[in-house]
Amino acid sequence: MKPILYVMSLPNQGQAFWGQPEFKERVVVVDQYGLADIEWHNYSGVIVSMHSDQRWLQTLSDRIADFMKQGGCFVFQGHIAYPFLPELQRFTPMPSPT
Repeated sequence: MKPILYVMSLPNQGQAFWGQPEFKERVVVVDQYGLADIEWHNYSGVIVSMHSDQRWLQTLSDRIADFMKQGGCFVFQGHIAYPFLPELQRFTPMPSPT
């Protein structure tokens, strides 16, 4: 089974969770700006936190799309401010939530 790639946007982000022994073999942690140097096909999924640099992700949109076309799972947590894939739309709040 291929490991999952967890993308940190802040120093030591998620360390309390991803640093647990049961995840050592399953999760590889990388800084968001290291994504350009990663061989994405070595991972089954990529998890990106809501504090990630979405403008940076826009520069990787072709790599993200290719990864997903090859069956990879890409999980983004948060609101989209800068769509980095064609199917994403910028978050707009509800006009009058009830």
